[in-house]
Amino acid sequence: MIFLLSSISTINGQDVEEYKHLIPVKALHEDVDILKENLEAVHAGLYTYTSKKEMDAAFLYIKNQITTPMTHVDFYRLVMPLHDKIRNGHTLIIPPSSWSNAVENKLPHFPFDVYKYKEKLYVLRNLSEANGIRPGAEIISINGESANTIFEKMVDVWTKDGNNRTYAGEIVQQDFSEIYAHVFGTPNWFEIELLEDEDIKKEKVAGVLIAQMRSYSMERYQHEKRPWYNDAGAEQLNFKVDGEVAILTIPSFGIDYFKDRKIDFRAYFKEAFTKMQQSNTKQLIIDLRENGGGNGDIAGEVLSYLHDRPFKLVNDIYTITKRIPNKRYYQGSQFGTGLQMKLALKKIGPNKYRPRDWAGRKNLLSLTTREPSSPQFNGKVYVLMGGWSFSASGIFTGLMKEHRRGIFIGEEAGGNPHTQIGDFDQMLVLPNSGVRVNIPLLFETWAVSFENTGHGVQPDHWVRNTVEQEIKKEDAVLHYALDLIKKNENAH
Repeated sequence: MIFLLSSISTINGQDVEEYKHLIPVKALHEDVDILKENLEAVHAGLYTYTSKKEMDAAFLYIKNQITTPMTHVDFYRLVMPLHDKIRNGHTLIIPPSSWSNAVENKLPHFPFDVYKYKEKLYVLRNLSEANGIRPGAEIISINGESANTIFEKMVDVWTKDGNNRTYAGEIVQQDFSEIYAHVFGTPNWFEIELLEDEDIKKEKVAGVLIAQMRSYSMERYQHEKRPWYNDAGAEQLNFKVDGEVAILTIPSFGIDYFKDRKIDFRAYFKEAFTKMQQSNTKQLIIDLRENGGGNGDIAGEVLSYLHDRPFKLVNDIYTITKRIPNKRYYQGSQFGTGLQMKLALKKIGPNKYRPRDWAGRKNLLSLTTREPSSPQFNGKVYVLMGGWSFSASGIFTGLMKEHRRGIFIGEEAGGNPHTQIGDFDQMLVLPNSGVRVNIPLLFETWAVSFENTGHGVQPDHWVRNTVEQEIKKEDAVLHYALDLIKKNENAH
């Protein structure tokens, strides 16, 4: 991910009970004004999907809802739906640290990991004290409300790219318990209606602290339960050739991913494509299902072995400012709010600044044409993708579609292939409520010519594990790709 995922973690030293305190109306109105002012001043894509008139109306609606003092978390829930107006997956409205601390350490959670398949929600792992509930049971309702409705409401208010819902859906699924707490609260008990073995039954289940849920997850399922933004256990970069079929699994395009593993990405991909040439590989599967993005230059490196003519990655790239207003409201920025920004950006027009070609970022930020790499792979390419295929990964799928170099299998890619606002992230902290907002500054339009529908690249073949396949840790998407290759071979 390009934005500062580590900033979501809790901050020490604050009273965990602070989230219960009431904040005066005037102070909350001030926070709304500060949020609006800063988004308008630094967010280059604020009006990509929503007009200024509609955005102004959304902020006015929020202020009009604040008629009496509110708690920190109630205010957070009020501004959270702005995600669905901004619709940029790198922009993230984060709870106040006091509430995050409480959710992490003190408050009960919905004690199940869930899995969504089409319009139904299922128990994936039972992390409760009710031992009789088995993985695979369909969850019909939670505390009287349809489970599917609850899930979709959580997706509605979560960050996403454009009109895409697969990225937000994967996040909500992985961190259902925590996001449920953010959106609906933390009751001590959950009344759930289940469909199991064609029988409907009702259970009253106690909420469980997250630490206990993590313990149960490991004890019962040998599964390490981690927040969605923690990719410490991410799938490993992997390449293998089996006969005329090669599988290249790329879990990240992040510079740090390769640096941490002491892998030279240029040498790695050069070696992989050389082995394909030596093995007379005819079919290549590229697996991007766990790839949350990273550096466009690494994505371009892979593409350079798949496209035999010079190509561009970026049509335009810029910020709308080189100065952050009210620096006192910002903390822990990925990129400096002062001198560093001034040195890194050059003015190219009114309210338009382009990053200079500076060390380590030259290829990503320049608009030059890229040459193909050798050896070229001219066989068929099958791209496995889904909601986690976000940011640079979503862009890669778009470039593959542009150059007609892939058969896409899985689900809609989570990232918009046309444009994104990412990088140069700044962390705004609203002074009265403590609500944090990760604001990316860099507007990027990518070198694709097909229509921007606000969606990620769509699959040619929609495939997702059923809950039974997910429980058994099967891989329906990969198996489908291999079967498709076999059918194509037999057809010839």
